[in-house]
Amino acid sequence: ILDNYLECPFLLDPYLESMTTALSKTAQCIIHNRFLAQQHQHNQKEENNDSLAENQGASSLAHLFSALYALCKVRGRKRIQTLLPHHVSDVEPVLFELQSHVAYISLSNQ
Repeated sequence: ILDNYLECPFLLDPYLESMTTALSKTAQCIIHNRFLAQQHQHNQKEENNDSLAENQGASSLAHLFSALYALCKVRGRKRIQTLLPHHVSDVEPVLFELQSHVAYISLSNQ
């Protein structure tokens, strides 16, 4: 759908902030929830075999990031980047998510 705006990307500008905010807030919630669940699991020293919930979170993130990528493709990375949140409190959860993704990729390749 967004590819239709490649020739006139400025037409998305009135809606760009609301779309980007909705996508980033949802991704932020998923990432923070996964991070807090991991912290809770670590504090409880329990093995949690709830891979279904993890896969659903990862799948949801993949769809959200795909939509953000489409917006970047149409409107440009720099324009979208200015609309994304830049909070220090997001660093540790995002780092955890990246480490989880790298671990998942390495396990998938074996």
